[in-house]
Amino acid sequence: MRGHFYHRLLIAAVAMMCMGGLCSCRKQSEESIGTETVMTEISVPETTLPQTTEAVTEAPEDPHEGMVKSYLTGEWVSKKIGEKRPLAVMINNVKGALPCNGLNSAGVIYETPMEGGEVRLEMILEDYKNLERIGSVRSARTYHPWIASEYDAIYIHFGRSKYAVSELNEECCDDIDGVTGLGYSAFYRTSDRKAPHNAFTTPELLDEKIKSLEFRRKYKEDYTGKFKFSENEETAAPAGGEAAGKVTIGYPINKPWFEYSEEDQLYYRYEFGEAQIDELDGKQVTCRNIIVQYCDYNMQPDNYTTDIHSVGSGTGVYITAGKAVPITWSKKDKWSNTIYKDENGQEIILNTGRTWVCIVLDDMTGEIEIEP
Repeated sequence: MRGHFYHRLLIAAVAMMCMGGLCSCRKQSEESIGTETVMTEISVPETTLPQTTEAVTEAPEDPHEGMVKSYLTGEWVSKKIGEKRPLAVMINNVKGALPCNGLNSAGVIYETPMEGGEVRLEMILEDYKNLERIGSVRSARTYHPWIASEYDAIYIHFGRSKYAVSELNEECCDDIDGVTGLGYSAFYRTSDRKAPHNAFTTPELLDEKIKSLEFRRKYKEDYTGKFKFSENEETAAPAGGEAAGKVTIGYPINKPWFEYSEEDQLYYRYEFGEAQIDELDGKQVTCRNIIVQYCDYNMQPDNYTTDIHSVGSGTGVYITAGKAVPITWSKKDKWSNTIYKDENGQEIILNTGRTWVCIVLDDMTGEIEIEP
């Protein structure tokens, strides 16, 4: 009897232990009973997981998307403008032809001596669509088509000397001449100038003529440009050199000079004793860079027409940002680029913007003045 009592007490204790064990077993995901596995309820407390936010870095917007650097100025321009062949236009610069139309839209301007001490301008234009008119336009000399070729430009002129005919007939020269049957319709005469200073053209007339003549409209595939430009858009003065606040070019008739402005780092153009104005925008003509190129010359067999020796080599001056430094120039043949180098034999690096090239004959070099 006593044994039965202890036996029952043991069973009760085991039962109590099992009941306590059930509570702990509910924390397990599985409970094995014999050979079977019984899935039991899992109690998972609610928790809030920390949320991480990764910073999304967007690629910076390219301010020059759809643009290219101009071969003429080194500035960013639209592809439509920068990939299109420019125009090289002969501009009349005698007193009776002023004011000129289009100079402030040119990327490069050349000033070349002519007969009788006059000078003629050749402006290289890439962005000309919105110009009301261009001119007045004058005739070509032998060396002017060579300048146009350095920019792969279509050459625009109104007449030519007899010595330039062979150059204009070269296969590499695409030109529109206002005094020939092929080019006459691209020009018109105005009533606000006296002949021969009143021949003008327009972008529409030129584009129509270029299309009819089937001239190539884009730069040739192997063209790499004439100048090297600074990658830094800020204007920088060349190392060394002398202060160049005023630059006077010794052409005897128009007597031009340039004055430097530290405010906008541009050179302002004067001639005939006053500011030179572009009639189209009413503003004074400016440039960022000036290149003076000294050249020999002789007279053509008529003893009247000037023949400038722009093929070969010589000396000059590069002027920008209020400084002037000596340079040399070289040109292998008529249709190749003129290369300008500094005293160390390195090709000069231009500041971005308009460049004015003055061709100065060797017997005029003593009349060039550079002042602080």
